[in-house]
Amino acid sequence: MPYYASSDLRSTVSDKDNKQRMQIKKEIPFQTVVEKNVCSKAMKKKLLSQFEDYVKAIKTETSEHFSVPDLLRLEFSRNGLMCQEVKTMKKLMSLGDSVCQVRINGRPIGSGFLLFGRFVLTNSHVIKDIYNLNRGQLQEKVSVHFSYESVEQSDAGLEVKEVVCFEYNPEVRDWALLELHSDKMLPSGLLKHFSFLPQSGGISIIGHPQGGVKKIDPCLIVPHSQVVAQVPLITQYYFAENLLKYESGFFEGSSGSPVFDIHCNVVAMHSGGFTYENAGEKRAIVGYAHPLHFILEDFVIQMVEKQKFDVLREYLDCSYAREADIKGRCKKDS
Repeated sequence: MPYYASSDLRSTVSDKDNKQRMQIKKEIPFQTVVEKNVCSKAMKKKLLSQFEDYVKAIKTETSEHFSVPDLLRLEFSRNGLMCQEVKTMKKLMSLGDSVCQVRINGRPIGSGFLLFGRFVLTNSHVIKDIYNLNRGQLQEKVSVHFSYESVEQSDAGLEVKEVVCFEYNPEVRDWALLELHSDKMLPSGLLKHFSFLPQSGGISIIGHPQGGVKKIDPCLIVPHSQVVAQVPLITQYYFAENLLKYESGFFEGSSGSPVFDIHCNVVAMHSGGFTYENAGEKRAIVGYAHPLHFILEDFVIQMVEKQKFDVLREYLDCSYAREADIKGRCKKDS
């Protein structure tokens, strides 16, 4: 919703009152022709009665529309939820060093983040068109760029060696783990900041929307029930309850971005959303993300099944607070 300056509110109320006065004048006409022999006292009483009725009608009509103090209170309270403490923003900016842009042959195609060691997590739909699943090979050059924060920057990036594991089933999972050729000069992995999904409140997404520089998008979680009401009959997949849903302005190029809770824990991976056109401008209805705990569970199971114990060992060496919870869930799934 837009902000209104106080002068705009006065103008809006004034215009509304003028229209209402014209309407009421038609319904309650004033006596305009006064004959000379009419008693002035009777005329005065009649006019006062009509004026009182007119004032009552104005007050009733105006109160039914809106109250200016209520409107202002709604605007300020809603936007207050988006505010973040300076220390939170500083920490997010530090964690943002681990976020990268994914490029195919130098062309920006998505986002990702360093999970642990030299392994980058992104959405599988970002690379699926150039990945041969049967051979397990990338058919074109893929690179990641951690320091693209201004258009003037020149970032050579780091080349991807191979796809360690890959899962693409939009109704369930959409993730890929990329191994880089080198682990030199890499930022810290975000795995140690992992946590489970919050049920409500604010979140922040860090990524490269529309192939641009790195950005932070503060968002509000949208409850599942509200999503069904806002976006009816689009797709059953979109209404999956296990996805995190929120209001976001991140569009193409942001798939694979990490989603952080209010405590700066990474809880999910931004994967998509629904948009609409308004006056030639693209607007988002609601975005969605895959919970990170589901991805970690699938990753551990795949590493065991494929006997990639060297990668699994690196993962286990990177201890994090909720590691025991993930191990327990993996045992239940297996």
